[in-house]
Amino acid sequence: MTEVDTELDLFAQRQPEACQLAKAVSLAARVEPEVLRAVRLQLPELDAGSEADVWFSPFVESANAVAMTFKADAAAALRRRLAREHDRNYISRIWSIINRIHEHASNPIRLIERLTWLALTNNS
Repeated sequence: MTEVDTELDLFAQRQPEACQLAKAVSLAARVEPEVLRAVRLQLPELDAGSEADVWFSPFVESANAVAMTFKADAAAALRRRLAREHDRNYISRIWSIINRIHEHASNPIRLIERLTWLALTNNS
């Protein structure tokens, strides 16, 4: 088990809602407040506080008023957990939200997100 896995286990115990949201938005290469909010609203058991808990979590590489990104090892660990704990339909539903919001994002961002979704759902 890696250090980030240990940290994620503690995060999941202390802030399960934020961990659930972090796993879902880990599909995004860049997480804007709009992405965080739209995904959270698809997970009705979560409150707005979970957005702040993700934004200010120790798994964030950088954050400003426009967007945040996860540390590479944290993103990978979150995505592994997402794939292990959720089915293809759930992951595709989250990806469609991110894809819609990032409709006008740069091609590299959209490509990274599409490849991530394909890898997690084993779509071809």
